[in-house]
Amino acid sequence: MTENKVSQINKVNNETKETKLIIEGKEFDIIPFKVESDDEYYIPEVNLRIRKTAKGNWEGWSGGIGNDFKEKPLENLIAYAEDIVDYWQKKIKELKKSPHDFTRDKEIFQTLSQYETRLQRAKKGLEDLKTLAAEKLAKNEKQLTKIHGTLTSPIQFRGEGTQEPYYYSFIRLKGQNIDLPVIFKEKPTNLQKSDELELSGNYSNSNKNVRKSFTAYSYQLLNEKRVKKKCVGGGGTFTQNKGGENIFAKNA
Repeated sequence: MTENKVSQINKVNNETKETKLIIEGKEFDIIPFKVESDDEYYIPEVNLRIRKTAKGNWEGWSGGIGNDFKEKPLENLIAYAEDIVDYWQKKIKELKKSPHDFTRDKEIFQTLSQYETRLQRAKKGLEDLKTLAAEKLAKNEKQLTKIHGTLTSPIQFRGEGTQEPYYYSFIRLKGQNIDLPVIFKEKPTNLQKSDELELSGNYSNSNKNVRKSFTAYSYQLLNEKRVKKKCVGGGGTFTQNKGGENIFAKNA
């Protein structure tokens, strides 16, 4: 996408809190990135930052943004914004350590004021990004699918040394005789073959893989619901699973 194409933006949709724009008739999802400028956005689909110039035109560039930004745009933009906040905090700290008289040196005082203004803008932009990320997470959680089944294989790790390592296993859903591949977005703990689980996530919709899989964002272990009870005679506690077996020794 060239600068000329970016400059032909004819609409920013304020009704959707500036999360979409139209370039040459095509609609793009955008993320406000008001850390360095009040009119700056990021377009994940084309891995491009855009901003409005002093003349009111739009310009786009990819400087400072790696190829992996569009894979996790909000997480990467937040990290990038945190670096900018740190940068201005250090600049202000260095300037205040200098042997200048801020009450008499107007130029130095103006420089300090500019640094503090940029720092406040960066902090506000960072908080906006974190708020947007939290809202998106809450929205995604409402749209998650829940499935129940039994693990038919141990948890295995794949993609070591890559940008997207993951853990996976297989689960057999109730009433089915085919194992479903499951990808865990976070490292699962205390899970083993034959555990009964409730998984929250989404089915894959990739055209590359004919076999359906399930991406799990969270899980709940169903066959080991521990309940604390008082231990008779000792004053301690133990934990009892659903079937009644003591799985946590008495505390004296």
